[in-house]
Amino acid sequence: MNTQHNYSVVLSGGGTGGHLFPALALAETLRAEHPALQCHFIGARGRMEMKRVPAYGFPIIGLWISGYQTRALWKNLWLPLKLLWSLIQVYRLLRLLKPHVVIGTGGYASLPVVYMACRMGIPTVIHEANTRAGRSNRWLGKRVNVVSVSFLFDDPRIPQHKILRTGTPVRAALRKAAQQAAATQAKQYFQLPTKAQVLLLLGGSLGASPLNEAFLAYPHKLIQLPFYLIWQTGDQHFDSLQQKLSQKNYPRLRVYPFIEAMDKAYTAADLVVCRAGAVTLAELMMFERPSVLVPSPYVTENHQYLNAKQMEKMGAAHWMPQSQIQQALLDEAIALMRAPRLRNKMTQALNRAKAQYPIKNASEELLKHIRHLLQNETNPSS
Repeated sequence: MNTQHNYSVVLSGGGTGGHLFPALALAETLRAEHPALQCHFIGARGRMEMKRVPAYGFPIIGLWISGYQTRALWKNLWLPLKLLWSLIQVYRLLRLLKPHVVIGTGGYASLPVVYMACRMGIPTVIHEANTRAGRSNRWLGKRVNVVSVSFLFDDPRIPQHKILRTGTPVRAALRKAAQQAAATQAKQYFQLPTKAQVLLLLGGSLGASPLNEAFLAYPHKLIQLPFYLIWQTGDQHFDSLQQKLSQKNYPRLRVYPFIEAMDKAYTAADLVVCRAGAVTLAELMMFERPSVLVPSPYVTENHQYLNAKQMEKMGAAHWMPQSQIQQALLDEAIALMRAPRLRNKMTQALNRAKAQYPIKNASEELLKHIRHLLQNETNPSS
């Protein structure tokens, strides 16, 4: 990238960690390699990106936008007006910021931002982290310059000549920690014994009530756990869960609404129970952590089920449908914690997959193509 130019990049992604964290990972890489480059985020008001992005040191502007609601159709009455107003706001913002490239990683705001950039002739990139593209990315995929995809991607509906199999960008702190993993320090962070066995339960960045309830359903088993449990409940579930847990003493539980130090959580864990979002799977593979995956049944294209099946096919994880977790999830986790040989086979499968796919350098791989777009934008005759 020619450092003589003052480049500007707009990124849009959020609503969930699966959309937001790849955008943050890419912005970190851009900032590290090109400190003079200006990275601006556009998100959705009231969503997690409005708090998380400024914490990473990037400016963000919020749009009045939401997604299509399938379970409460009346909430969609305002959607056409929100979309129209967002497009007008995005047009004004892009004229003001004058980005050389616009990058979308999914979420409510990503659609109007990337679409308007296409209409204005600004080079565009979208990243699809899942096995199948969602509605927005399928539609945008025909219009953008580049479609970056993960190692799991298998969707013929996206124009094949636009696809770049870069892998999913992972935050710099996690990549560095995966290379310098120190279980002793990680366990000290969570106030655990050095030789403790650890199960990590993740509901995702927002939490997952079914996973929480599946563990809460058996308080006598939680009291008698032969290992320690690090439990991320999600912000919206933490208070009610804490109230239920306060009724008894659970000496081996470490309960948090949200874990900022995910590098330490993965490093400390012997097994992870979680959803099957693509970013989580990329992180599991980076840290080589065996897992029990519970795909969310509420996502577009049922992509978490497809993600989980791919991981199981590789021998890297077990998966369980949400309809069975109330009766079986905790028992499955306990059984795997008592089966070190089986967990070791899953770890070996993850190691083989890491050698096959560009997981470590996803941000750098995508940055190569962003450089190409920037150079073409600055030197259109080249």
